[in-house]
Amino acid sequence: MKATLKLIILLTYTIAVFFIENYIVLSIITLLNILLMLLFKVPKLKALKNIYLLSFFILFTAVINFLVENINTAILIAIRLILVCNFTYTFTFILSPMELAKAIETLCFPLRIFGINPKDISLIINIALTFIPILSNELSQIKYALRAKGITLGGINTIKSIKYIMKPLIYGILKRTSELEYALRAKGYTGD
Repeated sequence: MKATLKLIILLTYTIAVFFIENYIVLSIITLLNILLMLLFKVPKLKALKNIYLLSFFILFTAVINFLVENINTAILIAIRLILVCNFTYTFTFILSPMELAKAIETLCFPLRIFGINPKDISLIINIALTFIPILSNELSQIKYALRAKGITLGGINTIKSIKYIMKPLIYGILKRTSELEYALRAKGYTGD
């Protein structure tokens, strides 16, 4: 039940942050984010690295909002995205994948009325979340292999070398998917 409550808090927080237009309230939420990070002993450098990795997306979104709307809207969107990304990163330390699966299953229970199995939904989301670090690791291994072969990546070379990146990445995804299917069948998962 705690996991379900935590997931509801995350979803409510994420939605609520995007409706806040007051900088003072956003400052208070920033302080709450920092307090949560300290309370749950989230590694600060990893959290900053996570924000840094997402900075291109955040900047791109802010620039688009600046061009379409105005500077105030662009700043608000950037702050909101940073807060949500940081809170989500903190949330991953609070909730284990198994707790997340149980929480999703509990929240999706009313879908049984329509004949949808909540266990299937939680399994799909859990597998998708588990695959993200696997794909990231696979991509970094492909980059290292290409560097070892003398293929430089960066800028226009990345676009030119996309076939060298995508072919092994898709092969790796299909291989992992096949292994996952075999493991699920071996454990007797039928999806009923």
